Amino acid sequence: MKRSSDDLVKYLVSLGPGDKSDRFLFPIFVEFCLEEFPDKIRRFRKMVDSADMTQPHTWFPFARAMKRKIIYHCGPTNSGKTLLTGQEKKDFPFSNHVACTVEMVSTDELYDVAVIDEIQMMADSCRGYAWTRALLRLKADEIHLCGDPSVLNVVRRICSETGDELVEQHYERFKPLVVEAKTLLGDLNNVNREIVLLLSRGGKYLRIVFYSLSKYNGDKMVCVPASQVKQIAGRADVKKVGLFPFYEQVELFAGQLPDMKFSKLLENFSENCRLDGSYFLCQHMHIRKIANMLDKIQGLSLEDRFNFCLAPVNIRDPKAMYHLLRFASSYAQKLPVNIAMGMPKCAARNDSELLDLETRHQVLAMYLWLSNHFEEERFPFVHKAETMGTDIAGLLAESLLRANWKPESRGGLKPKTEKKEENGYHRPMAQIKLLEKCAV
Repeated sequence: MKRSSDDLVKYLVSLGPGDKSDRFLFPIFVEFCLEEFPDKIRRFRKMVDSADMTQPHTWFPFARAMKRKIIYHCGPTNSGKTLLTGQEKKDFPFSNHVACTVEMVSTDELYDVAVIDEIQMMADSCRGYAWTRALLRLKADEIHLCGDPSVLNVVRRICSETGDELVEQHYERFKPLVVEAKTLLGDLNNVNREIVLLLSRGGKYLRIVFYSLSKYNGDKMVCVPASQVKQIAGRADVKKVGLFPFYEQVELFAGQLPDMKFSKLLENFSENCRLDGSYFLCQHMHIRKIANMLDKIQGLSLEDRFNFCLAPVNIRDPKAMYHLLRFASSYAQKLPVNIAMGMPKCAARNDSELLDLETRHQVLAMYLWLSNHFEEERFPFVHKAETMGTDIAGLLAESLLRANWKPESRGGLKPKTEKKEENGYHRPMAQIKLLEKCAV
């Protein structure tokens, strides 16, 4: 770099430290970098371009080529616009209808009519990208959106960009939402969950009491996202909706950093990606944590790691994480992925056994999800997983109906390092031991 002239030095001294001197020096610094590091800057520009997530409406030319009609059924809760669907996706030969969770919807098929429920979840900090993807990518002549009006302005902007016709249908509550005249007067002895749902025996009334507005997000305790609170008890306008990169975008970005681990790759992508004003990048801390654990498993392709990281798993559950890593390890070794999990012999008799049932059901749901995202022959026990899932759901229902045990104190429970089994139940081993066992 050429020496600064005496006049330049004097001028900088006169400016002193602060914004003025920073603004004066910045173009000089840029010129220096362009002269001294042209190759690095060229590579950095290419990397940033590969993480460009602006103008997402242009990503799907097949959907843009269609003249879609969007009907937004917006209104508060209890206004007659709710769509009821199942939790899993099941295909039947020659069927004319498909019902599935939004993450499972196929954007490759052509549909006459599609219905997306809870459209306000586009603003969810973690899962919002699934609703955004469905709205932008679904190839349907007519798409019905059901939800509250909080994302209506965003949907209007998106439809103006995509060229889709938007029709708005507004609804009012069947009954007004009012605040109770009396409080609980501090009596929270029987409240032991974040949200308490009280139903009358006739099922005609629903009352919701918020005990806490914070939750664990996989990394730390945070406030419950506004979109989730509004889904239950109130509504407000939303300015942005969620996005998350597709595998092809991650693959393009990885080409600029070929030797980087997948967990670090995701972190770099989030730091360098660019978004339009209507979108935000969904939180993916739990995905990065899974990616970090998968780094120890050899033989997985970049696409394999991406799909395993998106699997529905509770990262705070050591047993569920153990099974995910075991599934990934078997897949990496090109072995048939086995369920390797037995059935309890009776309904749960305490909190620990109830949690064990929930974990088993989650593991089976995860197995079915993976079977839909990988080669079918690598997950040959789909029918067994479906049967076990149905049986365990029955045990869960029976356990809740018969529950009369005293809740176990969270502070009094200590994690056990050995597996204790009785009637098909066992407590999970310590997480570190489970992960070490899987890595062997």
